[in-house]
Amino acid sequence: MTVRHDHHSTFHGESKLADFFIWNRLTNKKFYWEHFGNTNSENYKEGIPEKIFWYKINGHKIAEKGGDLIYTYYVNENQFLKDIEKYINLIKAF
Repeated sequence: MTVRHDHHSTFHGESKLADFFIWNRLTNKKFYWEHFGNTNSENYKEGIPEKIFWYKINGHKIAEKGGDLIYTYYVNENQFLKDIEKYINLIKAF
């Protein structure tokens, strides 16, 4: 598995900086993982729907539905660790 932090994703001439790019080299499946961690900031939270929409209009679907997009929100450390485990297992399954 290859993991890159702050990976540039370009679709239709527009770039976004994905928090993580993960490539399961065994299956050749690639994932973009956005972690929305600064949930204490109202400005930050206001930008979340726009970023999710950008991925959607560029053909990305959430990984739970067979797509390549993962996004997580920071609630607390315990939940964050559960989310990481859940998605790492999902990536390995593809």
